[in-house]
Amino acid sequence: MLGNLSWLPYFSCKPICLADLGLPFRSYDSESDAQVMNHTWTYSDSVRESLDIPIAIIDNFYSNEDYNKIITELNYLYEIGAYKSPEDPNGPGTAYEDGVALKGAKGIHLDTAYESRDMSDILSVNRQLFDKDLTTELIKGSPYFRYVSKCEKDYTKVHYYAQGDYYKPHTDQCVMTAISWFYTPPRGFFGGEFMIEKQIQIESLNNRMVIFPSILEHEVKEVVMQDNQPGKGRYSISQFLYM
Repeated sequence: MLGNLSWLPYFSCKPICLADLGLPFRSYDSESDAQVMNHTWTYSDSVRESLDIPIAIIDNFYSNEDYNKIITELNYLYEIGAYKSPEDPNGPGTAYEDGVALKGAKGIHLDTAYESRDMSDILSVNRQLFDKDLTTELIKGSPYFRYVSKCEKDYTKVHYYAQGDYYKPHTDQCVMTAISWFYTPPRGFFGGEFMIEKQIQIESLNNRMVIFPSILEHEVKEVVMQDNQPGKGRYSISQFLYM
């Protein structure tokens, strides 16, 4: 697994540490360096002091090989018309407010689209979220991330955001949410920023993952396509973790 991990403490909304998650891992400790797995591990005091409700951001989460598998499957599902509207029986579903759907993007419940997980590259490679080394690093940042290591079941949805698509503020009915973003380069859209509690804006960069407590209200800003070229919109893969 490749990637850079940064933390956003909910209350200060500022990154407070950065770790190289390429195996072997490196993290941070302010007072003393300890040799773990033959690499230096350090921790920032600010992690201990202010990380009340953590938000983890991991850039380049998947290797190039796995990224290519994901993009290939995402584009294939687009080409065969697998992505349905939120309220379609075969669609991704949506949160509601006063009876009005909050989601304006097409998608699919990936777990129900295949007879077995092994048939989907996405459902196979996204098991990396539960990698022991990764969850150990996450827990060092905050005990909230024990929910990841102790997850008993999870479900995966794929969304495709095209012209005018959005997802208004909502919460998820699980304990932790992990969302990763993808697009086929060059990027064919503007917007689509990810917002948490209307205070933290996270750019939906290619192959970036964000992990956060599901009770935090989050939204997707409207997507504006550059030229409406098919398949050049914003893909997201959401993993919903349950105890």
